[in-house]
Amino acid sequence: MPSALRGPACHLVTAGRLRIVLDVGSGSLRSLARVGEPVGSLAAVGLSHRHLDHVADLVPLIFALRHTPGLDRKAPLTVFGYPGLAGDLERLAELHGRWVLEPGFPLAVRDLPPGAAIELRAPDAEATVTTHAMRHTPEAVGFAVELRSRGRGVARLAYTGDTGVTEEVA
Repeated sequence: MPSALRGPACHLVTAGRLRIVLDVGSGSLRSLARVGEPVGSLAAVGLSHRHLDHVADLVPLIFALRHTPGLDRKAPLTVFGYPGLAGDLERLAELHGRWVLEPGFPLAVRDLPPGAAIELRAPDAEATVTTHAMRHTPEAVGFAVELRSRGRGVARLAYTGDTGVTEEVA
């Protein structure tokens, strides 16, 4: 719901220099700027499902990484999440242009069905993100994130996106 006090889903997860955003609903770029996190620092974006309140700022994020004055991105960006994500990005590229998938820096897009995992790394930290089926839409996944950074040990978090009440989440 529109509100001056909150916005759609956008959760920044950090470990050392590793920066991951889980979902990018409308207003995510402004929210990241408000907390002082430059979009150029992001290594990965995880998307739980295709509803707009979770994905609306994905194309604007890629556009910003491509066109922000003074930002000459060379580092890859990994976009991972729900099954069908790669096809959705293909359709967005048909609509907006090939730059969506070929932004001038390496872009890795990974569909992750429930039970799949992805490893993300920075020089001083790493994360393993595993997907789990959620009870929301047919493609919806949640993320179990295990973060490891030098000198800080291990942190774990669970992110459901949207879901109904289930014993699996607990």
